[in-house]
Formats: sequence, C-alpha cells, structure tokens
Amino acid sequence: MKSIKSSITHLLGFITVAVLLTGCRSTPPLVEGSNRMAAVVIERKAPEEIGATVKSVFLSHGYQPGRSYGKEMVFQKKGGFVKSALHGDWYSGAVWTRIIVYQRELEAGRTLVDCDLYLVQGPEDPFFETAQKHKGRSSECQKLLDEVRKQLGSLNSKTR
Repeated sequence: MKSIKSSITHLLGFITVAVLLTGCRSTPPLVEGSNRMAAVVIERKAPEEIGATVKSVFLSHGYQPGRSYGKEMVFQKKGGFVKSALHGDWYSGAVWTRIIVYQRELEAGRTLVDCDLYLVQGPEDPFFETAQKHKGRSSECQKLLDEVRKQLGSLNSKTR
C-alpha cells in the first residue's frame, strides 16, 4: 500500500514538474514575419497584380468585397445554418465569415500576403455589428492564399 502511494506521489510530482518546465507556447508563425492565421510569400510580382489576383480568387469562392478599413482588402460571405447556430445568437441574424487580407513587402521582390478571419453578425450595420476574431489557424484561409500563390506562378514561395 505504501509503495502505491509513493509511486502515485512520484508520478504526480513528475507531471507537475513537466508541466511547469514546458510552460505556455504560442503557435509558431506560418511564414516568418507573419503572426496571422494564414500566410504566403509571393516572389517577383507587383502589388497591383497580387491585389487583383487576391480579389479574383476570393470572388470565385463566393466572397463579396466588404468595407475596407485602410490598405487591406476585406471579403465576406454569409455562413450557413450550422455556423450561425454554433457561433451566433438567436436575435442578431446569420453569422458571416469576414477575411481581412494584408499585403506588405518583406524585401525587394518578396511580398507577404497574410490574413485573419472574423465571425461577424450584422455586417451590414457597422454600429450594431459584432465581430469575433477566429483564433488559431484557418485551413479555409490558407487554401485561398495558396490558390493566389499558385495563380501567380510563385510556386517556390514558402508556406507552413
């Protein structure tokens, strides 16, 4: 009986020390220089060409252009019943997916394109809309940015 208690005590002590030593870590960036949920690096393309391709890809996937808050590009799409049931409330309407795409030059000839995803209720009314930033990675966003990279022919660019 005493050896079982001793073993359990040692095991709990070991687990406690292991947890304390590992600590909390944030998710490493997909691409160096980006802390957003999806990112690609585009090489040897003009910002205007990148922007036009981003817009084309998002529109082809059913996204509508949204209100821009600056240089970034904003796209949104109405979510289905499940997304509204899981992430919304009963009185604010459907939940929309809003993706904000950012673009900045890393160095000559290399442009970082990254994005964040928000779940939004009431996107048509900026006074009453509620937006919740999606945490973690988004495979939906990454697939869209990968398609942008592919269409631009920048296949040697880094992702993940």
